[in-house]
Amino acid sequence: MPPTMPLDYAASEDLIVLYEAAQIGHIERIIQETVRLESLNSQYGDFANQVRQFAEQFNDVAVVQLIAPHLKSDGFDL
Repeated sequence: MPPTMPLDYAASEDLIVLYEAAQIGHIERIIQETVRLESLNSQYGDFANQVRQFAEQFNDVAVVQLIAPHLKSDGFDL
């Protein structure tokens, strides 16, 4: 398995929308947010693709697990 590259995360203020959508299992909203994040900055493409892949697999728990540590490190109380 090849080494994974670190993902470029969007700003926490943008990620909170993804986190909240994943918390309630709103798959369509998660996918919409990944499209929006990619339009903000193409550097978020790999991150958005990873989140979208989880969403398409209906794996909202994986989305939460991916985003939560980043939000916590930025001081969000989850």
